[in-house]
Amino acid sequence: MVAAVIYKFCQLLTCVIICCLGFPNVFSQASERKLIIPKNNTFQLHTDSIYLDTLILKDNSILRFTSSTLLIVENAFIGTNCLFDASGQAGLNGTSPTTGIASLDGEAGTAGYDLNLIINFKSLGTLLITTEGGMGGNGASGKTGPSGLNGSLNEADGGRGENGGKGGNGGNGGNILLHYWSDNFLISFASAKTNQHFIRFNYNGGRPGLGGDGGRGGRGGEPIISLNSSITGVRGKEGQSGTKGNNGLPGLEGELFLKRL
Repeated sequence: MVAAVIYKFCQLLTCVIICCLGFPNVFSQASERKLIIPKNNTFQLHTDSIYLDTLILKDNSILRFTSSTLLIVENAFIGTNCLFDASGQAGLNGTSPTTGIASLDGEAGTAGYDLNLIINFKSLGTLLITTEGGMGGNGASGKTGPSGLNGSLNEADGGRGENGGKGGNGGNGGNILLHYWSDNFLISFASAKTNQHFIRFNYNGGRPGLGGDGGRGGRGGEPIISLNSSITGVRGKEGQSGTKGNNGLPGLEGELFLKRL
């Protein structure tokens, strides 16, 4: 509920800024900065707000965000198969420790970052903007139950296997606000008929982690036969298997807001 209120507030604030200052005036306040990401390269942006005079993404390049960010670009030149990546991190898988306290459960994925984008596209190939939540970690398998005692009448049966760890929850998807302009071409958001002028979005919640398998039941004990052929104990039963861990929950989907200026 709080996230939704903040998201709506950001929409309103962005619209107020643009309406009061005008699109060109927003850009006029930007410092003269240029960012060029070469072909097949990745650049990490370590800031929560940035104004760029020029942004150039060569083919197959990635601009990776490390926090929720306001990005304003006066002149954007985007190549083919480019990516704005604000996705969350996957949770760690559970582990089966040999000693100490068990940590079988997978960790939750982190939420995707919110993006508030104001961009004037001078050229555009294909661009994916993702704020997908991180995938939950998988639960670890439970340990095998203890074996029954050999030569025992009362403790020959194997022990129950350990339950599997729970899968971690997926992270929530981040919100995307895109205010845009384009020179002499229309941007398609529905389908890519060519490798030009196409933007697609991924603001899905992260996938849930899978629960770990239950551990196998312990082996039953065996009777002991002495040298004089006397038998001590009974053949024990194999223990019950542990229960499979529950899967995690998927993350919640983010929201998308588009406006051509």
